[in-house]
Amino acid sequence: MCVLLLAGCAGCAGCASGAGGSGGVDAELDAEVDAARLVGDGLPQGAVSFFRAPACPAGWEAFGAARGRTIVPEPEGADAGVPGRLATEGAPLTSGEMRSHEHGITGSVSVPATQFVGVAGAGNGNLGGAGTAPLTGSTDSATAVTPYTQLLVCEKTAVATAGAPAPPRGLLLFFPGGCPTGWSRAGLTGGRYLIALPRGGSAGIFGGNPLGTGERREHSHAVTGSVSTTSHGIALASGCCANGYAQNGTYQWMTTTGGATAGLPYIQLLQCQKD
Repeated sequence: MCVLLLAGCAGCAGCASGAGGSGGVDAELDAEVDAARLVGDGLPQGAVSFFRAPACPAGWEAFGAARGRTIVPEPEGADAGVPGRLATEGAPLTSGEMRSHEHGITGSVSVPATQFVGVAGAGNGNLGGAGTAPLTGSTDSATAVTPYTQLLVCEKTAVATAGAPAPPRGLLLFFPGGCPTGWSRAGLTGGRYLIALPRGGSAGIFGGNPLGTGERREHSHAVTGSVSTTSHGIALASGCCANGYAQNGTYQWMTTTGGATAGLPYIQLLQCQKD
């Protein structure tokens, strides 16, 4: 069973060669693949798509460049479909991996000064000095707990089967070698992750700016905390004045972590739409 993307097509489903139901049992999947081997399909050579099947059907081969990655449509202005220039970001995931990340922290905390009369003398060697002290460290390593499904990705190596039904208008497919005749570059999807339409939702673009070619999109977090000093006894004597000592108390600090990615590796492919 191939997993295809349709744009502007109400009620369209399945593959040009005929897709089965959503049963999900291995026997049904094997039957669908066997049927595809017999009748072929009308999809153009070079098409890349996800398959919910144990192996690529006849005329298709596993698309190795996408292993362990999600596929993101190429952004506008990229070298569309230039072989050998497929942009990637991040190392491929291993099977079932939840990629972790961490953030560096740099900041400072300021402690005001206080002074004493006659503080000089024995027993006053452990007093803290006032001023600004640096804060450095890192967050614990954690995953973004990104939900995902692993599916087989195949590339069409055979030409379209003569007499097979033509792909429906609005079908979206990836093509690493440029859009074929009768297909044009998909609009709006470039540089964005693809999310299946939620129940009651409407098609559209959401979130921030699209990804650039091979962009490593990072995020950061605001961090706040506090530092509490400890009081210290002093020996008083005559004389004046000793100053620049840290004033005992609790002091707030605020900073922003360094940037890090959510850890979802991707490959960018040209996405085309059936005219």
